[in-house]
Amino acid sequence: MTASDSTELPSGGNDCLSAKARRFFLAGVALYVCLFGFNSLARMRNFSPDSIGYVDAARNMVAGHGFSTSIHTVEELEALADARRPAPLTIWPPLYPLLVAALSMVGLSAPDAALVVTVLSGGLILLATYLLARTLFDELVACASVAVLLVCGHFVRVVSFAWSEPTAIACALFSLFFMVRPREKGGERIWAPLLAGLFAGLAFATRYGMLPLAVVGVVAQLERKDAKRTAASLALFLGGFLVLAGPVVGRNLALSGHLLGPPRPPSDRGLLRNLFDLYASMASYWLPRPVLHGLLQVLLFWVAAIYLGVRLCRKRFRHAFRAAFREVTCDGRRGLLALWFAGYLI
Repeated sequence: MTASDSTELPSGGNDCLSAKARRFFLAGVALYVCLFGFNSLARMRNFSPDSIGYVDAARNMVAGHGFSTSIHTVEELEALADARRPAPLTIWPPLYPLLVAALSMVGLSAPDAALVVTVLSGGLILLATYLLARTLFDELVACASVAVLLVCGHFVRVVSFAWSEPTAIACALFSLFFMVRPREKGGERIWAPLLAGLFAGLAFATRYGMLPLAVVGVVAQLERKDAKRTAASLALFLGGFLVLAGPVVGRNLALSGHLLGPPRPPSDRGLLRNLFDLYASMASYWLPRPVLHGLLQVLLFWVAAIYLGVRLCRKRFRHAFRAAFREVTCDGRRGLLALWFAGYLI
């Protein structure tokens, strides 16, 4: 991104709050995370079927068996000569079980460590959301974004289970933050794309579904009027990404013959179904259940959303489309969020 980009957007970090109000708000968020963590460990203790696999993989790491699993299907048990020997695990990336194993080695049990990693990741999600919104808008929007997350049932559910999604989301948000951060100083031109690539690699090493983030990162480094700077930024971003994603892909190829681990059954959900699920998820707190499952209501929802989006542009549709295209390509930073959202949704 060029230095002139910052003139097209509100300068990130505008101080809309006093220092006292900022400290009070951040202290309240920190207290919330601490209380939520206590509640998660002492009372809720939510574990999904995937959580069992993650905890098992972490225990095998601590025992010196590497990234492996002791849980086998009936077919695997018949094929294995020694069913007691852990088998290499490739269906999931290794970062989340590795973090659980690291906490287990300092005294926590593996189940408790899995919950702690999730809660800490939830806190990092809030921090990354604050930084990202503050960079793109201002401090008031950043605080409002964090406040909305704190009362959002979907966020609370995601960070209350011992699974890898919160860690992957936190890494993805930090990667997006370094993608959109203005690079007006010489040093920032080096470490910003590098850190964006490293966090994108961490996200991929946590969830294979974060792979589209690499495409968004490549787009973020493009600059129409500075080919040398574009090449340098691309090299730094891809280098940071491949340092962490490369070993995961190489291990998968060696053990399973596939880039993303063993092949999965073909998905029965296309783009339209994903859009419907998005509508149902976003509207589930404000609309009655019968409305959520009507095709007409879904169509009206999207028509209204598109209409309002066009009207908010305050331009003709053609000019708005061109402006949106420029935002997603080289001129803007907010459009990268839309590009990432579309890639992850599809």
